[in-house]
Amino acid sequence: MRLQRQKKGVVPFLGDFLTVLQRLDSAIPDNLDGNINKKRKEVRVLQEMQLLQVAAMNYRLRPLEKFVTYFKRMEQLSDKESYKLSCQLEPESQ
Repeated sequence: MRLQRQKKGVVPFLGDFLTVLQRLDSAIPDNLDGNINKKRKEVRVLQEMQLLQVAAMNYRLRPLEKFVTYFKRMEQLSDKESYKLSCQLEPESQ
């Protein structure tokens, strides 16, 4: 509901885009007169983000009633119980 009220959609794969922008910033040094190649690459990444953001606005995902019912019936674990279960499933490496 909250996303429907917003004027802009979410950005799929936001972490990937931020990683690319950070790597561009680290790999290509800034010049005093400006680095046109770097700026072009940054603009291309931002344009792709905007394109996916607009496309995501058109998604009309509806929850599956069976899943919602199943999820609501699941036992909620405390933080301590969740951590204990997590360690059983994936033991800490030393």
